[in-house]
Amino acid sequence: MVKPSQKMLASWIQGVSVLRNMCAHNSRIYNRTIHTTPEILDADKITPPPAHNGLYQILLAMKYLRSSDEEWTVFVNAFDKLIQNNSDVVSFAAMNLPADWKEHLSV
Repeated sequence: MVKPSQKMLASWIQGVSVLRNMCAHNSRIYNRTIHTTPEILDADKITPPPAHNGLYQILLAMKYLRSSDEEWTVFVNAFDKLIQNNSDVVSFAAMNLPADWKEHLSV
């Protein structure tokens, strides 16, 4: 993995902190623009870029800051299962996720 700059690392921490606070205060994170956008590595940028800032960038920041590959893999698999179990009501666009999100989030 590419070594992040201090600015990029700070943006990851800020993004994760914002998501944590939203969750702690029972705020909606689905279909919401999140105004704090972590910088992401070129390998994870998608074309065309997302219509709004959201969960995708913060999930990537969490991937970069993960404590272990195993824990992160468990999280990604659980998130995938949650999406699959609710596929009739879940929209990738509403979560700001590209169609190949799992490839980007996997380690």
